[in-house]
Amino acid sequence: MTSVLSVRGVSLSFGGVQALQDVSLDVAAGEICAVVGPNGAGKTTLLNCVSRFYDWDAGAIQFDGKDLRPVRPKQVAALGIARTIQNVALFPSMSVLENILVGGHSGAVTNPFVSMVPWARLRASEQALRRRAGELIEQLGLAAVAYRKASEVSVQTGKRVELARALMSAPKLLLLDEPAAGLNHEEVAELADVILGVRREAGVTIVLVEHHMGLVMSISSRVCVLNFGQKIADGPPDAVQRDPAVVLAYLGELDSVAETAVSGG
Repeated sequence: MTSVLSVRGVSLSFGGVQALQDVSLDVAAGEICAVVGPNGAGKTTLLNCVSRFYDWDAGAIQFDGKDLRPVRPKQVAALGIARTIQNVALFPSMSVLENILVGGHSGAVTNPFVSMVPWARLRASEQALRRRAGELIEQLGLAAVAYRKASEVSVQTGKRVELARALMSAPKLLLLDEPAAGLNHEEVAELADVILGVRREAGVTIVLVEHHMGLVMSISSRVCVLNFGQKIADGPPDAVQRDPAVVLAYLGELDSVAETAVSGG
């Protein structure tokens, strides 16, 4: 299968702290690849490199065959990469619909001379964005709250809004940073269905950073494990959860691994 994302020997340090050390990873088209590990393992740092928030010291990252080194953060969405963050970051005074529409900015008509006059091209662009937002609202079950302020919705709903906003740019690669944080078991199960639905409907490739092992094991086709900035395992979920290095670094006793994967503990 073709690699949508290719990470080759990436290293990054902050002062004397080695955040990433010679990390390599390939993510195939249509795959859900989970990146897991203890706190401080380098998971979010890796996402920050892919989304160009950070420059790395050594190695290479390619997206869809394109070198990401010269790409600026503001150009990432236009390339086909979208991201959510762990803590929901919506505009609280704006409606759910308005928050979702913000995610379509990379595909909208932004020429200042065109925007001064309501020309047909500008109107068509706005209408297309609203149609796209409406489709995502229906797909993610947000119709009942579309016109409510973002400050009035639950954490679970806010995460769906943020996901819809990320999907507005019709990305080829979606980076999800701990989407299950703050959710209970029932909400995590619903989130799993949403993510699988997004992958199925949009055909998007997903890289998932997550601590909730129940979610990871239930939806991922592959799991990459980081520990102290190094990759210690990479493979199918069943194989990774039994890897002795993973058990030692992260999952605890061997006998508890299967229980952890099922319960999400």
